[in-house]
Amino acid sequence: MISFLSKVRRSEAAWSLMDQAAVSGGNFLTTLVLARLLPPASYGTFSLLFLSLYAINTCHASLVIYPLTLNIAAAKESELKHLNGIACLHTLALAIPFSAALAGITLFLHRMDLWPFLSLAMVGWQIQESARRTLLASLRSHVAFLPDLICYVGQGLVLLVLRPTNLPAVFLVVASTSLLAALWQFWIARISLASSFCMEPCRYAWRVGRFILAGNALNMATLQVPSWTLAFSSGPLAVAGYQSLLNLVGVANPIMFSVSNLLIPAVARGSLRGKAEARRTMYHYGARYGLLLLPCFLILLAAPSHVMQLVYGARSAYLPLAPLLRPFVLAFSLQYLATVVGAYEGGMARPKTYMWVQIAGTGVLVTLGVVLIYVYGVPGAVMAMLLASATRFITFALISRAADRRMHNAASNSCVEIQP
Repeated sequence: MISFLSKVRRSEAAWSLMDQAAVSGGNFLTTLVLARLLPPASYGTFSLLFLSLYAINTCHASLVIYPLTLNIAAAKESELKHLNGIACLHTLALAIPFSAALAGITLFLHRMDLWPFLSLAMVGWQIQESARRTLLASLRSHVAFLPDLICYVGQGLVLLVLRPTNLPAVFLVVASTSLLAALWQFWIARISLASSFCMEPCRYAWRVGRFILAGNALNMATLQVPSWTLAFSSGPLAVAGYQSLLNLVGVANPIMFSVSNLLIPAVARGSLRGKAEARRTMYHYGARYGLLLLPCFLILLAAPSHVMQLVYGARSAYLPLAPLLRPFVLAFSLQYLATVVGAYEGGMARPKTYMWVQIAGTGVLVTLGVVLIYVYGVPGAVMAMLLASATRFITFALISRAADRRMHNAASNSCVEIQP
């Protein structure tokens, strides 16, 4: 037993998973607490705003976090604080257009009173993610774990204790815990703004991140389209019901984010030793993390009503939706497989693949998916997610295999040409 614990303590994969579990577990706790505290209509509004915030943060991840991850994978220890400074400056610069987008969203929802609090939460979240990603990409997940635990799980616990019934207070809690964790993690990783005010890092970030940005924007549509279509067709009550299902299958999020965080730099390093090593890395981590998902998904498949009752209460308005958990689990299983292949493509520095895959998946969602949602409501939204996930996985697998084959043929031709 002592030997096992010692091995876990030294395992970067274990710490990466624990860290992502703290992040996603904290987000799950937050959504669970708010689902119990807020009326369904208010919870539906929170879900739309949180999805919007998540979409904007994903754009930040494309232009700041992804280039930062690639740079850290090849950087020396002494260069990390300079890379942190660049990421922080880029975050603050992007906060201006991102805040403008949030202003438009809150205006559309007739909740402009929430805009300052939502913008503050966005900046805090993005700065903390930049600091956190430096530690993760440099394989120091064990150092990032405690600040992330306090930030995300602490956020849910604060909401549980304070029991706020208004959304400004909720977003103030999110902002406060994020900024606290960011200060802690920047103190660990160090940060330097010296020589960070130059255009070359911006050009590099755009050059490597633009296709990821396009792909992530389309990927976000997969999450945004069902909720916003439900909001237009059925109102915030339907959004709250859909979110109640999404919260439970979101048990896969720690695994998905963790495997992506670990796999991109691992594949990038493995690719230096050849395509075969990069592929082995993908299969190794994909299978290991997939086995962790299996028990959770089996429980949701076997007893969806009992899980809903346990999480939301015996008198919850969301209980009639329990049977929809089964097709939702299948959708997230396919999404996990797509995430593994997508992380492989990211590590191989082939962001165009990611973009084309998201175009295919989003195309299915905004055409056939929207029709299903308008006709069938929440059940149609679940089926739309299933179709989009299947499309993305199949397209990822086909394009990735073709790209590897082209790489292999190019390498073979190069070897033939240099033979005497």
